[in-house]
Amino acid sequence: MKVFTKTLLALSILLVVTAQAQTTKKAAPTKTATPVNKTTAKKAPAKKPVQNNAARAAAIAKAKEDSVAAVNALAMQMARQIIREDSIKKAEAAEQLAAEEKLKQEQLRSEQEAKKAEKSEKNVKTKGKKEEVAKAKSEKKAKEPVKKVPDELRPSAKPEVAEATGPKTWMGLKAMGIGAFTVGKDVTSQFKPYIGYGGGLVANFGLGKHLSFQPEVLYAQEGAVLEGELAGEEFKASVVANVVQVPLLLKYSFGAYNKGFFINVGPYGNYLLNTVLNDKLSGTGKTTDKPEKTVIDYGVAGGLGVAVPLGKGRLLIEARGTYFLGSTEKDEDGLDIKMVTGAFSLGYLFPLGR
Repeated sequence: MKVFTKTLLALSILLVVTAQAQTTKKAAPTKTATPVNKTTAKKAPAKKPVQNNAARAAAIAKAKEDSVAAVNALAMQMARQIIREDSIKKAEAAEQLAAEEKLKQEQLRSEQEAKKAEKSEKNVKTKGKKEEVAKAKSEKKAKEPVKKVPDELRPSAKPEVAEATGPKTWMGLKAMGIGAFTVGKDVTSQFKPYIGYGGGLVANFGLGKHLSFQPEVLYAQEGAVLEGELAGEEFKASVVANVVQVPLLLKYSFGAYNKGFFINVGPYGNYLLNTVLNDKLSGTGKTTDKPEKTVIDYGVAGGLGVAVPLGKGRLLIEARGTYFLGSTEKDEDGLDIKMVTGAFSLGYLFPLGR
């Protein structure tokens, strides 16, 4: 476009110059072969040639001005045209760039949408396949014949850990070592502890997951040792009460039923079998005294221990104490003397009904 405008400008300048040359030729005087009349030449006025030259110069100057003005106007018009064309080209280039960017964005968006559609289609196909497989399995399972198991071959409905889910009955044996102590206002320094032994039967009936009732029937020795000096002579004797002891205890297990650590508490009763007096220093020996009537002592008992699984049963390790509260035999002497015992026992319980 620039080459074309430069060519057009050169052509216009050439036209203006050509027009100016033609104007000059028209204004120049023509030479004729007419002979000059000397008489006539003398008579002619002297001012006419001067007027013709001035008019001709004025016409030439005006033509030059007109051509310069035309050239300037044409140059200005062509400069405006060039600026307009450049701005149009820049605008077109910006529009083309924006269109290309928009096209790229649309292509990228369409590609992303296509990927999403493809992914969702795959998910739908996968889900459909899973549903078809599940449906086929269910149909196959529905078509399979149901096998009836005879009642004789069906497993029992007993839970695997029955001791933790329901009451049970346990029986067992225990042996114990007993330490007996006398307390009260009338107890002197002559009274010493007595060490005895005992043992018997233990039953346990479950009342729930942690609670149970535990009655026991035991043989036990309770007594006291007296030693000192009387009337200038030393003496040492022991008084032992052989009793049948029946504790009625509530037992709480912290673990599963009859398993782990436990505590128990409840009343007890002692049935007096006989009393044995053994005087070791005087040489009297043992003297056994049976009660003329039934004598029953009573009090409270409590203990703590642990039940350890051993085989099918439980190994019991327990420490227990008893405190005397009263007796059916009247105290004619009116002495304030009470019996307190502590016992350490080992036992074994095994479940019934298995």
